Amino acid sequence: MWKPGAVGMLRKIRINWILTLFLFVGSHGGVAEEPRPQFDCGDPLKTVPGAINYTLGELYHGEPPAEKLLAASDELKQLVSVATDCRVYAQSPSSGSPQELVTEWYGLNLWISRLADFVHLNAKGKNHVDWKVEYAEFAELYEFEI
Repeated sequence: MWKPGAVGMLRKIRINWILTLFLFVGSHGGVAEEPRPQFDCGDPLKTVPGAINYTLGELYHGEPPAEKLLAASDELKQLVSVATDCRVYAQSPSSGSPQELVTEWYGLNLWISRLADFVHLNAKGKNHVDWKVEYAEFAELYEFEI
């Protein structure tokens, strides 16, 4: 025997299945992402300056085309995301990290974000800020050769 609320219940079940399928397909989409860079969250100085130098070092010694600057800006934005993850982890009470580590991650996050923005602006022809000057200051502060 057909019950009056059965149509509404079938509709809810169908919507739930459609949403589940959509979420599954969306999370396993056909576009492969590049592997995300990794940092040692316990020692930011071990990996972060080297990652920045790897991204910008070669570009520093020339006049790279806008396409290369945009690609570098995108790479730096990925590094901002990873640095943010490390900062958030360090800030979590369960990590037991000292405040100095949180502060270091916060500062690095600002540096990387600023470099990404300056590189992007220069790629777009906005040269009122020079990414090379900012990068040279970063290299001097973190004591690596460019």
